[in-house]
Amino acid sequence: MRIARIIFICKKKLIRLIERIPTRPKEQSEEEKNAPFSMILQISGHLLRNLPIKDDSVRFIASYAYKDAKSYYLYAVVSEVLSSCMSCMRVAGWVEDSEEEMLFGYPKMNPGNETISGSRISHLLHESVIDEFEVRFRKLQEFLCNLVCFSETNEQEYYQLFFAAEGLSDIKYANQDIAEFFGNPIENFTSQSKDLLNRCNALSKKLEKNRCWFLKSGATFDLKGQPIMSSYRERYKKALSIATDGEKIVLGPTYKVGYGGSSKFAHALIDEHFRDYSFEDVKHAIHKIPVICLNILQRAFQLANIECPKNFKGILECAASGEGATIGIENVTRRKLDVGDLVTTDLSDVAEVLKAHVSPYGYKSYYVRYLINPKIKEISEEWLPPRYIGPCLLKKNDIRTLFVQKVSPIIGDKSIDWIQKQSDDTLYAHAKTVVINMAKEGHLKLFFKNKSKQKTRK
Repeated sequence: MRIARIIFICKKKLIRLIERIPTRPKEQSEEEKNAPFSMILQISGHLLRNLPIKDDSVRFIASYAYKDAKSYYLYAVVSEVLSSCMSCMRVAGWVEDSEEEMLFGYPKMNPGNETISGSRISHLLHESVIDEFEVRFRKLQEFLCNLVCFSETNEQEYYQLFFAAEGLSDIKYANQDIAEFFGNPIENFTSQSKDLLNRCNALSKKLEKNRCWFLKSGATFDLKGQPIMSSYRERYKKALSIATDGEKIVLGPTYKVGYGGSSKFAHALIDEHFRDYSFEDVKHAIHKIPVICLNILQRAFQLANIECPKNFKGILECAASGEGATIGIENVTRRKLDVGDLVTTDLSDVAEVLKAHVSPYGYKSYYVRYLINPKIKEISEEWLPPRYIGPCLLKKNDIRTLFVQKVSPIIGDKSIDWIQKQSDDTLYAHAKTVVINMAKEGHLKLFFKNKSKQKTRK
């Protein structure tokens, strides 16, 4: 009997140990891994095939010399979408291998026995991928802004003037740089500038200049030093006034602390090299590319007046409505919080939402009161955009549901009567006290730390 009992206990312990071993996820085929990107490739391919333009002619004719300027522009935009999705597909295998390594501890891409997860090499790999895709994302944002603005000037002449003015601006500044750094301008460039100048003046006489959103206000077509093209920020503000919900979501991460949030990755900012990039940051940088590509394709089909295939039409409409956005992008722009909600923030452990405000561009900000560990003690309340607000700890409007579904099963059936007798404000006060005490004792930090580790292992 004793031996049988010992064997039984050993089996039970062995089963428990086996249950703790992570199971290998079902291996995906290359087609399954690249499904989001290959779908965009198919949609893009359909659009390119139906544009009245040939690939060989695009490569040898200047943009401002092409008669069908609209098709030329749309062709270039969709080509950028294809390029971006191909980059995503290129790293898709590395992402899967890295997730497997973190789950099982395989020493991949590492000459030693230790895994690269959490090491300096791992950080550099994360940083290199994030840098690449943030720059790509910014480029796609500029294309999307232009497409949105072109929706109000969707005639050939506006596209032609866009290319002519852009060509004039580029060649004028190029010749100025050559004269400054090499001593003498190029006469060929000066001659081309005059031709483009005549083209711009001829086209502008046919158009309403106040509708030319791509021209700087008060711009004159001459060979002087004044800027001709409008800035991206001006186009961005114009686009937001007429953008769909989906477009506002993907354009929202553009501006941060006074300059481009995505474009900063292209600049020599030292602090960016010491950010604690996680694998989730890498996946977020990659997965938001297909979201903005779908919005770009939706606009491109509309501008080209080409019917989207029925099997893809619903996907593009979903993207335009904002339903297709990833949580990471959506939380930056249109986070849904209510007065009384308790949240974490970048500037304190716990904060309470006091007010909400919607800007003329449709973006929200929240007035919060810092309850635990404010970063600057003298500042106890302030407005914050959603990007600085972390997970919601307590939803005030759902407080009764929280007690019935989560608290009563722990305490016992008798607690249901007590819960029913209490007002929502009383239940909220109890829950708020618990959350604040957990934050004071450091349990919240420990909880989020463990949760992030579990998320990485999934």
